[in-house]
Amino acid sequence: MIVLAEGVCGRIARMFGVGGFEKVISCAQIETTYDFLDEDFVEVFLGSWSPGFFAWAVPLGDDLGRVGLGVNPELSASHPADHLQNFLSNHPALNGRYKENVMSLTIGAIPIGLKGRSYADGVVAVGDAVAQVKPISGGGVYLGTLCGRIAAQTIAEAFENGDTSAKRLSSYERAWKKEIGRELKFGMKIHNWIFTMKDEKISEILKLLNDEKILNVVNTYGDIDSPLSLAKKLLKELDFNILRMIKFLI
Repeated sequence: MIVLAEGVCGRIARMFGVGGFEKVISCAQIETTYDFLDEDFVEVFLGSWSPGFFAWAVPLGDDLGRVGLGVNPELSASHPADHLQNFLSNHPALNGRYKENVMSLTIGAIPIGLKGRSYADGVVAVGDAVAQVKPISGGGVYLGTLCGRIAAQTIAEAFENGDTSAKRLSSYERAWKKEIGRELKFGMKIHNWIFTMKDEKISEILKLLNDEKILNVVNTYGDIDSPLSLAKKLLKELDFNILRMIKFLI
Protein backbone atom coordinates (compact mmCIF):
# COMPACT_ATOMS: atom_id res chain seq x y z
CA MET A 1 0.00 0.00 0.00
CA ILE A 2 1.45 3.38 -1.04
CA VAL A 3 0.39 6.81 0.22
CA LEU A 4 1.56 9.54 -2.14
CA ALA A 5 2.23 12.85 -0.40
CA GLU A 6 5.03 14.09 -2.65
CA GLY A 7 3.62 17.53 -3.31
CA VAL A 8 3.12 19.35 -6.57
CA CYS A 9 5.97 17.64 -8.47
CA GLY A 10 3.89 14.47 -8.84
CA ARG A 11 6.58 12.29 -10.44
CA ILE A 12 5.52 9.10 -8.69
CA ALA A 13 1.83 9.98 -8.96
CA ARG A 14 2.13 10.15 -12.75
CA MET A 15 3.63 6.65 -12.77
CA PHE A 16 0.38 5.35 -11.26
CA GLY A 17 -1.91 7.51 -13.39
CA VAL A 18 -2.86 9.66 -10.40
CA GLY A 19 -3.19 13.44 -10.17
CA GLY A 20 -2.90 16.05 -12.89
CA PHE A 21 -3.87 19.69 -12.36
CA GLU A 22 -6.01 22.29 -14.07
CA LYS A 23 -3.27 24.84 -13.45
CA VAL A 24 -0.12 25.34 -11.41
CA ILE A 25 0.64 28.73 -9.86
CA SER A 26 4.34 29.67 -9.74
CA CYS A 27 5.33 31.50 -6.55
CA ALA A 28 8.17 33.54 -5.09
CA GLN A 29 8.44 34.72 -1.49
CA ILE A 30 11.04 36.52 0.61
CA GLU A 31 11.46 36.96 4.34
CA THR A 32 12.34 40.56 5.00
CA THR A 33 11.94 43.59 7.21
CA TYR A 34 8.62 45.25 6.43
CA ASP A 35 6.61 48.06 7.99
CA PHE A 36 3.13 46.57 8.47
CA LEU A 37 0.17 48.88 8.86
CA ASP A 38 -1.22 46.45 11.44
CA GLU A 39 0.64 43.28 12.47
CA ASP A 40 -2.64 41.57 13.34
CA PHE A 41 -3.59 41.38 9.66
CA VAL A 42 -2.26 39.80 6.48
CA GLU A 43 -2.06 42.22 3.55
CA VAL A 44 -3.39 41.00 0.18
CA PHE A 45 -2.83 42.72 -3.18
CA LEU A 46 -4.94 41.83 -6.23
CA GLY A 47 -4.42 42.72 -9.86
CA SER A 48 -1.82 42.74 -12.59
CA TRP A 49 1.15 42.87 -10.21
CA SER A 50 0.70 39.10 -9.94
CA PRO A 51 -1.11 37.88 -13.09
CA GLY A 52 -3.55 35.08 -12.35
CA PHE A 53 -3.20 35.12 -8.55
CA PHE A 54 -2.33 37.66 -5.84
CA ALA A 55 0.49 39.09 -3.72
CA TRP A 56 0.69 38.95 0.08
CA ALA A 57 2.54 40.23 3.12
CA VAL A 58 2.34 38.03 6.24
CA PRO A 59 3.51 39.52 9.56
CA LEU A 60 5.95 37.49 11.66
CA GLY A 61 6.43 40.06 14.44
CA ASP A 62 9.32 42.42 15.24
CA ASP A 63 8.95 44.21 11.86
CA LEU A 64 9.58 40.97 9.97
CA GLY A 65 7.33 39.49 7.33
CA ARG A 66 6.98 37.08 4.44
CA VAL A 67 6.20 38.95 1.25
CA GLY A 68 5.42 37.03 -1.90
CA LEU A 69 3.16 36.45 -4.86
CA GLY A 70 1.88 33.84 -7.26
CA VAL A 71 1.71 33.98 -11.05
CA ASN A 72 -0.18 31.86 -13.56
CA PRO A 73 2.47 30.92 -16.18
CA GLU A 74 -0.25 30.89 -18.83
CA LEU A 75 -0.70 34.64 -18.30
CA SER A 76 2.95 35.66 -17.97
CA ALA A 77 6.23 34.29 -19.29
CA SER A 78 8.25 36.15 -16.62
CA HIS A 79 9.67 34.34 -13.61
CA PRO A 80 7.69 34.94 -10.38
CA ALA A 81 10.84 36.34 -8.76
CA ASP A 82 10.91 39.07 -11.44
CA HIS A 83 7.25 39.88 -10.73
CA LEU A 84 8.06 40.00 -7.01
CA GLN A 85 10.95 42.39 -7.55
CA ASN A 86 8.73 44.65 -9.65
CA PHE A 87 6.02 44.50 -6.99
CA LEU A 88 8.43 45.35 -4.17
CA SER A 89 10.07 48.17 -6.08
CA ASN A 90 7.09 49.83 -7.73
CA HIS A 91 3.79 49.11 -5.97
CA PRO A 92 2.60 52.45 -4.53
CA ALA A 93 1.19 50.84 -1.36
CA LEU A 94 4.66 49.55 -0.45
CA ASN A 95 6.41 52.88 -0.80
CA GLY A 96 8.93 53.11 2.03
CA ARG A 97 7.57 50.05 3.87
CA TYR A 98 9.78 47.41 2.25
CA LYS A 99 13.29 47.83 3.66
CA GLU A 100 15.21 45.92 0.96
CA ASN A 101 16.66 43.52 3.51
CA VAL A 102 16.13 40.03 2.05
CA MET A 103 16.87 37.27 4.55
CA SER A 104 15.66 34.36 2.42
CA LEU A 105 14.06 33.63 -0.94
CA THR A 106 11.71 30.71 -1.56
CA ILE A 107 10.46 29.55 -4.96
CA GLY A 108 7.53 27.15 -5.12
CA ALA A 109 4.30 26.17 -6.82
CA ILE A 110 0.64 25.67 -5.92
CA PRO A 111 -1.52 23.12 -7.76
CA ILE A 112 -5.07 24.30 -8.45
CA GLY A 113 -7.86 21.92 -9.49
CA LEU A 114 -7.56 18.13 -9.75
CA LYS A 115 -7.98 16.80 -13.30
CA GLY A 116 -7.43 13.10 -12.65
CA ARG A 117 -8.16 10.77 -9.76
CA SER A 118 -6.63 10.44 -6.30
CA TYR A 119 -6.32 6.64 -6.10
CA ALA A 120 -5.11 3.58 -8.01
CA ASP A 121 -4.47 -0.09 -7.24
CA GLY A 122 -2.73 -0.07 -3.86
CA VAL A 123 -2.33 3.72 -3.97
CA VAL A 124 -3.98 6.79 -2.47
CA ALA A 125 -2.67 10.36 -2.81
CA VAL A 126 -3.13 13.28 -0.45
CA GLY A 127 -2.38 16.99 -0.26
CA ASP A 128 -0.72 18.95 -3.05
CA ALA A 129 -0.12 15.72 -4.98
CA VAL A 130 -3.83 15.77 -5.90
CA ALA A 131 -4.57 19.50 -5.56
CA GLN A 132 -6.32 19.31 -2.20
CA VAL A 133 -5.76 23.05 -2.02
CA LYS A 134 -8.08 26.03 -1.63
CA PRO A 135 -8.25 27.64 -5.10
CA ILE A 136 -8.78 31.15 -3.72
CA SER A 137 -5.99 31.34 -1.15
CA GLY A 138 -3.71 28.48 -2.20
CA GLY A 139 -3.71 27.11 1.35
CA GLY A 140 -3.55 23.36 1.78
CA VAL A 141 -2.65 22.51 5.38
CA TYR A 142 -6.23 22.18 6.62
CA LEU A 143 -7.47 20.29 3.55
CA GLY A 144 -4.41 18.04 3.43
CA THR A 145 -4.88 17.12 7.10
CA LEU A 146 -8.60 16.46 6.63
CA CYS A 147 -8.06 14.29 3.55
CA GLY A 148 -5.14 12.52 5.24
CA ARG A 149 -7.50 11.37 7.99
CA ILE A 150 -10.00 10.13 5.40
CA ALA A 151 -7.20 8.30 3.59
CA ALA A 152 -6.07 6.63 6.84
CA GLN A 153 -9.61 5.43 7.57
CA THR A 154 -10.02 4.12 4.02
CA ILE A 155 -6.71 2.24 4.16
CA ALA A 156 -7.54 0.70 7.54
CA GLU A 157 -10.87 -0.57 6.21
CA ALA A 158 -9.20 -1.87 3.03
CA PHE A 159 -6.69 -3.85 5.08
CA GLU A 160 -9.46 -5.27 7.25
CA ASN A 161 -11.22 -6.50 4.11
CA GLY A 162 -8.00 -7.68 2.46
CA ASP A 163 -8.76 -5.58 -0.61
CA THR A 164 -6.57 -2.67 -1.75
CA SER A 165 -7.79 -2.60 -5.33
CA ALA A 166 -8.57 0.67 -7.10
CA LYS A 167 -12.26 -0.17 -6.93
CA ARG A 168 -12.09 -0.50 -3.14
CA LEU A 169 -9.93 2.61 -2.68
CA SER A 170 -12.22 4.72 -4.85
CA SER A 171 -14.28 5.21 -1.69
CA TYR A 172 -11.49 7.52 -0.49
CA GLU A 173 -12.11 9.95 -3.33
CA ARG A 174 -15.88 9.81 -2.89
CA ALA A 175 -15.45 10.55 0.82
CA TRP A 176 -13.11 13.53 0.52
CA LYS A 177 -15.10 15.04 -2.34
CA LYS A 178 -18.27 14.67 -0.29
CA GLU A 179 -16.51 16.57 2.50
CA ILE A 180 -14.88 19.41 0.52
CA GLY A 181 -15.85 18.96 -3.13
CA ARG A 182 -18.47 21.73 -3.20
CA GLU A 183 -16.10 24.19 -1.55
CA LEU A 184 -13.36 23.38 -4.07
CA LYS A 185 -15.72 23.79 -7.03
CA PHE A 186 -17.01 27.09 -5.70
CA GLY A 187 -13.47 28.23 -4.95
CA MET A 188 -12.41 27.41 -8.50
CA LYS A 189 -15.24 29.50 -9.91
CA ILE A 190 -14.17 32.47 -7.77
CA HIS A 191 -10.54 31.85 -8.72
CA ASN A 192 -11.29 31.85 -12.45
CA TRP A 193 -13.48 34.94 -12.03
CA ILE A 194 -11.44 37.32 -9.91
CA PHE A 195 -7.92 36.33 -10.98
CA THR A 196 -8.66 37.02 -14.65
CA MET A 197 -10.22 40.42 -14.02
CA LYS A 198 -8.72 43.71 -15.16
CA ASP A 199 -7.47 46.03 -12.42
CA GLU A 200 -10.22 48.56 -13.11
CA LYS A 201 -13.00 46.00 -12.58
CA ILE A 202 -11.42 44.74 -9.36
CA SER A 203 -11.28 48.30 -8.03
CA GLU A 204 -14.89 49.01 -8.96
CA ILE A 205 -16.20 45.83 -7.33
CA LEU A 206 -14.20 46.41 -4.15
CA LYS A 207 -15.65 49.92 -3.94
CA LEU A 208 -19.16 48.51 -4.27
CA LEU A 209 -18.48 45.98 -1.54
CA ASN A 210 -17.01 48.58 0.82
CA ASP A 211 -20.30 48.73 2.67
CA GLU A 212 -20.63 48.65 6.46
CA LYS A 213 -23.34 45.96 6.43
CA ILE A 214 -21.32 43.74 4.08
CA LEU A 215 -18.10 44.23 6.04
CA ASN A 216 -19.90 43.25 9.24
CA VAL A 217 -21.06 40.01 7.60
CA VAL A 218 -17.51 39.26 6.42
CA ASN A 219 -16.06 39.94 9.87
CA THR A 220 -18.75 37.84 11.55
CA TYR A 221 -19.02 34.86 9.20
CA GLY A 222 -15.79 34.97 7.20
CA ASP A 223 -14.08 31.58 7.10
CA ILE A 224 -11.05 31.02 4.88
CA ASP A 225 -11.81 27.28 4.85
CA SER A 226 -15.45 27.75 3.81
CA PRO A 227 -15.94 30.57 1.28
CA LEU A 228 -19.23 29.05 0.11
CA SER A 229 -20.81 29.58 3.53
CA LEU A 230 -19.75 33.23 3.52
CA ALA A 231 -21.09 33.71 -0.01
CA LYS A 232 -24.52 32.46 1.07
CA LYS A 233 -24.56 34.90 3.97
CA LEU A 234 -23.49 37.78 1.72
CA LEU A 235 -26.20 37.05 -0.84
CA LYS A 236 -28.79 37.61 1.87
CA GLU A 237 -27.27 40.99 2.73
CA LEU A 238 -26.40 42.39 -0.70
CA ASP A 239 -28.78 44.95 -2.10
CA PHE A 240 -30.32 43.92 -5.43
CA ASN A 241 -28.88 46.99 -7.15
CA ILE A 242 -25.37 46.09 -5.99
CA LEU A 243 -25.79 42.56 -7.32
CA ARG A 244 -26.97 43.94 -10.65
CA MET A 245 -24.01 46.33 -10.84
CA ILE A 246 -21.54 43.54 -10.05
CA LYS A 247 -23.11 41.39 -12.78
CA PHE A 248 -22.76 44.30 -15.18
CA LEU A 249 -19.10 44.76 -14.27
CA ILE A 250 -18.39 41.06 -14.81
